[in-house]
Amino acid sequence: MIKAKWWIYQIVIPLVLLYAFPWFFNNAHTIHVAQTFLITYIVIVGLNLLVGLSNQLSLGHVGFYAIGAYLSAILTMKVGLNFFVSIVISGLIAAVFGAIVALLSLRAKGPYLAMVTIAFGELISIIANRWVDVTGGPAGTKTSVPSFFGLELDPIQYMWFIGLLAIIFTAFATNIFRGRFGRTFTAFGNSEVASEVLGINVRNWKILAFAVSAFLAGVGGGLFAFQNQFISSTTFELNLSIMFLIAVIIGGSGTKIGPIIGTAVIVGLPQFLHNFVDYHLMIFGGILLLALILLPDGIVGAFTNLSYFKKFSSKKANTELGILHDGRKATIDLPEGINGKVLELKNISMYFGGLKAIDEVEIEVLGGTVHGIIGPNGSGKSTTVNVLSGVYMPTGGNILWKGKNITKYAPHSIA
Repeated sequence: MIKAKWWIYQIVIPLVLLYAFPWFFNNAHTIHVAQTFLITYIVIVGLNLLVGLSNQLSLGHVGFYAIGAYLSAILTMKVGLNFFVSIVISGLIAAVFGAIVALLSLRAKGPYLAMVTIAFGELISIIANRWVDVTGGPAGTKTSVPSFFGLELDPIQYMWFIGLLAIIFTAFATNIFRGRFGRTFTAFGNSEVASEVLGINVRNWKILAFAVSAFLAGVGGGLFAFQNQFISSTTFELNLSIMFLIAVIIGGSGTKIGPIIGTAVIVGLPQFLHNFVDYHLMIFGGILLLALILLPDGIVGAFTNLSYFKKFSSKKANTELGILHDGRKATIDLPEGINGKVLELKNISMYFGGLKAIDEVEIEVLGGTVHGIIGPNGSGKSTTVNVLSGVYMPTGGNILWKGKNITKYAPHSIA
């Protein structure tokens, strides 16, 4: 039943709406706006995974967008690859750049991470603007009519093609939200230290989050390159990254429907404000400010918080002690091989400057036993646990697990 509903809501209904759209709005301008909506939506789905789930702020997504646009154009026009193949390759290369940006900014958080991503976006923008022989610079460069393995796509068919990709990526993102990936992204987005001691390699997961988000941005850029059969470096500027981020925040960061609402706002609103084109950023800045003040959880978050919607979204949890989700009772049977001495702390010390938080602590833990650490405030209980879990590297001594020295292991490896 759940799978049937999933197929209906995620696949069948969007496909029907996509196919029927030209029947009701069959004019060139509306079809073009629909294409723009779908292309922008793909980018924002990826940015929502990065910002909304993993809490990694990016203001340089225009860089990945530009990489996808220019590489797909070059691979199609100069190398001779098929339009669709070039977009996939460009998305993958954008993902590699996303991984590189993540590696360069592993220790950066909040505004510092934003500054790193801004620098990347500006670097790509400068290259696109000045490498005229390849990109055409501000004068731009032409691309071909999109052709799917020999079949040239007219504007309506191209809209259907982009829409099909958008539906596939939406289903992909929904599965991320509901599965292990989404839970992991959310975990290290909330607390990197807690995630590490639970066994999550935050470094690798950060890289993955950036790579996935950059891939979708690169695919969106590739699709954009063939929308008008022309691209120019003036398109790929910082304000476009700001617009992407505004869409995520206004729609509802970290929500499934948020990207749709946010994309509708940033794509649809200019259609009503075309007489005020010089004030677009000012208007969107005002909207963002109001959204942050009045709707801190975005439009979707505001509706979800209403009591009327809460009663439909809330699920009763089984609070009976020892009952698992599938109805089985929890047991405390020991796994095979857990016997004898499993954990040893040998002469463990942890000094903070001249303060000896713990000094030459020795503990032995046998399999199947329960240990507690007791003592007054400041006696070093938390420090001992933090050393044991790898949060602190001890000043002296060794930690052995089944005879193996794990003192210098990262927290996720110790877990």
